[in-house]
Amino acid sequence: MSGSILENLQRLQRDQTQIRNICILAHVDHGKTTLSDRLIATNGIISTKLAGKIRYLDSREDEQIRGITMKSSGISLYFKVVSGGAAQQTQAQRAQDAADGGAASPPGQSPTSDLNTPHPTARDYIINLIDSPGHVDFSSEVSTASRLCDGALVLVDVVEGVQTQTYTVLRQAWEENLRPILVLNKIDRLVTELRMTTMEAHARLAQIVERVNAIVGGLFAGEKQKKINRMAEGDQTSPVAEGRDRVPVEGQESRSAKENMDDEYVEDEEEEDADLYFAPEQGNVIFASAGDGWAFRLSHFAHLYATRLKINERHLLRHLWGDYYLDPKSRRVLATKHLKGRQLKTMFAQFVLDNIWAIYEAVMISHDRERITKIATSLGLKLLPRDLSSKDHRSLVQTMFLQWLPLSSAVLLAAVELVPDPRTAQRLRMAGILGMITGSTNTALMSYGMKGREVEFPPLPDDTSQVERSICDCKDGADVPVVAYVSKMFHVPKNLIVEGKQAVDAAADLRERRREVARRREMEQRAESGDASYVEDPLATKTTTEPQEDAVIAFARVFSGTLRPGQEIYVLSPKYDPRKPNTSHYVRVTISALYLMMGRELQELDSVPAGNICGIAGLEGHVIKTATLSSSLDCPSFGQLKIAAQPILRVAVEPAVPGKDSMAKLEEGLKMLNQSDPVIEVVVQETGENVIVAAGELHLERCLKDLRERYARIPIRASAPIVPFRETISNQPAVQYGIQSTRDEATGQGMDEAKLDERTSSGNDIDDIPLTRRGPHVEREPTAPLPQGTVLTSSSNRQFFVRVRCVPLPQNVTDFLAENGSSIRAVVEGRSTRRAKSHTDRDSTGKDNLDEISAEFMKSLRKEWWDAYKNSSISVEYGEEAWMSLVDSLWSFGPRKWGSNMLVNGVKGFRRPPWGATSNSAANGKRSKATPVTETDVSSPLSEPHLASQNNFTSVAHPKVEIVDTEVALSEVPASESSFDPAIEIASGDVDRSQDALNRNDARVFEGNIETGFQLATLNGPLCAEPLTGCCFILEEVKVLSPDKDGEENPTQKTSLAGHVISTVKEACRSSFLQWSPRLALAMYSCEIQADAEVLGKVYAVIAKRRGRILSEELQEGTSSELFTIKAVLPIVESFGFADDLRKRTSGAANPQLIFSGYEVLDQDPFWVPTTEEELEDLGEKADRENLARRYMDSVRSRKGMFVERKIVANPDKQKTHKQK
Repeated sequence: MSGSILENLQRLQRDQTQIRNICILAHVDHGKTTLSDRLIATNGIISTKLAGKIRYLDSREDEQIRGITMKSSGISLYFKVVSGGAAQQTQAQRAQDAADGGAASPPGQSPTSDLNTPHPTARDYIINLIDSPGHVDFSSEVSTASRLCDGALVLVDVVEGVQTQTYTVLRQAWEENLRPILVLNKIDRLVTELRMTTMEAHARLAQIVERVNAIVGGLFAGEKQKKINRMAEGDQTSPVAEGRDRVPVEGQESRSAKENMDDEYVEDEEEEDADLYFAPEQGNVIFASAGDGWAFRLSHFAHLYATRLKINERHLLRHLWGDYYLDPKSRRVLATKHLKGRQLKTMFAQFVLDNIWAIYEAVMISHDRERITKIATSLGLKLLPRDLSSKDHRSLVQTMFLQWLPLSSAVLLAAVELVPDPRTAQRLRMAGILGMITGSTNTALMSYGMKGREVEFPPLPDDTSQVERSICDCKDGADVPVVAYVSKMFHVPKNLIVEGKQAVDAAADLRERRREVARRREMEQRAESGDASYVEDPLATKTTTEPQEDAVIAFARVFSGTLRPGQEIYVLSPKYDPRKPNTSHYVRVTISALYLMMGRELQELDSVPAGNICGIAGLEGHVIKTATLSSSLDCPSFGQLKIAAQPILRVAVEPAVPGKDSMAKLEEGLKMLNQSDPVIEVVVQETGENVIVAAGELHLERCLKDLRERYARIPIRASAPIVPFRETISNQPAVQYGIQSTRDEATGQGMDEAKLDERTSSGNDIDDIPLTRRGPHVEREPTAPLPQGTVLTSSSNRQFFVRVRCVPLPQNVTDFLAENGSSIRAVVEGRSTRRAKSHTDRDSTGKDNLDEISAEFMKSLRKEWWDAYKNSSISVEYGEEAWMSLVDSLWSFGPRKWGSNMLVNGVKGFRRPPWGATSNSAANGKRSKATPVTETDVSSPLSEPHLASQNNFTSVAHPKVEIVDTEVALSEVPASESSFDPAIEIASGDVDRSQDALNRNDARVFEGNIETGFQLATLNGPLCAEPLTGCCFILEEVKVLSPDKDGEENPTQKTSLAGHVISTVKEACRSSFLQWSPRLALAMYSCEIQADAEVLGKVYAVIAKRRGRILSEELQEGTSSELFTIKAVLPIVESFGFADDLRKRTSGAANPQLIFSGYEVLDQDPFWVPTTEEELEDLGEKADRENLARRYMDSVRSRKGMFVERKIVANPDKQKTHKQK
């Protein structure tokens, strides 16, 4: 790039009205990098002939090899718009200047409102362009790009159509309040590959626009519904909030209120969504072929034909797209119903596509030189004799379109007209991002740039701080606080940083390097031919093998003030709250340097005003992934990015050559990797292993490559990928063979007292017990039948007894808990932080927000709980009161306090605030001392007399008890009145039963121990120590006995018993889990593949081989080559190498897109063996059929070093023996 353009870019950074920040979003291989190459060529950085081939922004070696983008890269482009009479006269000259690498880029087509200006005017712009990946594994890079930009070019391949990532990036643009511009790319494929007619192509393009608009409409409808719900929230009540009237979930008043609100918003909705959708006549749709370098908007042809046909240009523009036809006789525009059987072409096909088709047919298909010359003459194109005689037909097409419809003109002019400048965009975007206003401002953004539409700014709240107003107004004065946002950290070789002191022309330097490479290649070729004069001295040409040092740069945007080198600034973490400043959430640093993003290179700057995207040096070690920079602590944090793909794939890494220095380098490299990658997670397990968690197989491969070559720079050995599983239960009893003995040993059922004493005194962990080992089974008549999933367990010292019951959660409740884990986590972490600071911070700021999140979550949970009661057989097995009281007795979630398992308080007489209760509700719920408690108050949630003794729950009767103080943590039920099974009662009479319950303060200590035992049990399940899901554990009875005969308290008993309580509750939960039929839940990928009919069978074979399941197969409409879209689900554990195997079997004709979709239960008992006569007859006693669940379980247990039972010798009588001599 020439020095004059660099100077112009630095000058334009100071004028916010001349800045545009845009990113390119699309599905993989839809043409993003090719489009960016075409735009970069306008500034003379690369040649137009190499555009689309050099992939300038793909600076990584693996990006060039694979041909896909793996990271977001930014570059600043200079663009000049010339409006007025001379604009059309110099179109060919501008294209030729761009081809020659001139300093000034083509100004593009002028706006229709300025076409009649008598004197041409010029206006310069700086376009900050960010190219982003399309592969799902790198969707986090899309988030980093979208947060820094104000607009987005959304590309769609017109042959492949709308794909999974197309929907993802549209949703990302909607959530970040970006102004999108739809680019229908690769239109040339419709004529060269599919050989469509212009009418067929028009139908195909219209179908894609409709599908994209359907996605936008769905996003708008969802946002509108949220707004209606927020408005109606004050009039609607929870179905559980008012008594027990749950059959009428929402009263008539609530329904009518909501209907009134719906009616109130009907007119507003029709007005607001008018400009939301993509419409070519509005100018927000670009028709393009980035590969051939051409693009246009409908306004270009409307202006062209308005003069020739003497038709009003605005009227023509409205009818140039759609089912409109031009009557050749009357020159009138006709609709479809007025055709009267005549076969006419639509105006778009006739006036637009026919011209483009004519060039492709003349050059690419027939190569008719005479016709090519006529077309060039009619369009005013200059073709040299070498162009006409060239055998490269594609090059001739590009030469013609470059002069007629230059891509850079259409795309960059659309960005200037439709994307708001930073000052306007931040007023529309930042109020919503910072949470100062509710709802979305996409309606105002979508209508920006439309003719006759004025921008309506949302009003800011009265309590908006000065810093927040500076951000929203994008102020850049000297006394304005500086605010910037870092979306990611990246590493760049120091030799690619051009300092401001060096008067170096970047383009000249690049040409010099290319000449040096060519010179060395020529010398090597001549040396190989035997010319000794061209053999260089090895010592003279010896280069160092030391790796090039990297600089750590922050990819950032300045939102307020002016950033300068040497300036001290605060780095605020995403958790920082200006209302409660915490020193652990911010640090003060000094900016060492600022850079202009120029793709592979960085140009040093003296200052960066608000509204610009830049690189910042000096933040190494202070920013992890993202951060907010501010000169004032009164600045709100921008929060975390919204990332679509979550990390799921794990590998353990270690140095290939053990050593203290190697381990230190690995740890430092992992820190740098965690700092640089937006989605990667680095975990140090309890065993000391360093684990990397990546989003997918390709993402993991890139991270390991960076760790070896850039960060740690040592040889690294990685383990096989670790895939997560989940353990759950089926609504069936456990099989009688396999885990029966283990369940007996864990629960004490079916065993005499001697065996129970032996088990409880040994203290063996359940992981050490072979899961298929048969143990002695002593039959005896149980004194009282227990419901399925209920166990009675005692501690090894026989002082703590507990009864726990495990039941499966309804599927909709499990899914709800899994989807809303972030809300549970926010409440848990927020309240724990507030409690930790309660002794120093008396400010209740933020408390209302947590209470609001908690109340909203519990309201939704009760609704899901009620839906499960209405829509399943639970209503037969439970009463309404007993079922809904489980939610009211909710104690905790697990594992880690925010998982998809529940702990319910069912202890008689033990009353504690339910989960999510606010401090006010908890205070109001406390009883005073000596208050009698009725039987309803102290009964278990499952002890209703009308409960049926069926599969899931069985009623257990409890005596009436009077509690003198309900502020206790555990039940103080006397042992003589307890309903414990006599099998676990202490046989000897050494215990004084009048003193067998601890006092209130001692009992409250064990409340936390019980919850800890539950958390440990749900974190490591009994099958293979994987987290549980979909289980509800009900604590039904607890008994603590004193070992002293005189009943005196032992001060050391509390401490020593705490560990026993944790381990006993943990074992009780795991044992109750095993009384059901266990299942493994597999992590699943949703897979989408596009393939033609020839390779369809091979695709199915590869999916079946990987134990996948086909969900749907759809034929792409509008394609004549039978292109199918296949949707399937695939277990992640079977997905390694799936993409390579699929490409190999189909010769590269099919490429999958794998997205983590959740967990799916494998309906197979890992302990199943043949039992019935039919099963024994078909499979035999050894069950030769492979048990897939057992194989998965054993592989995980083997990896974790747990016991795995394997048959070393299968048939000992058939073994070979040594021949006797």
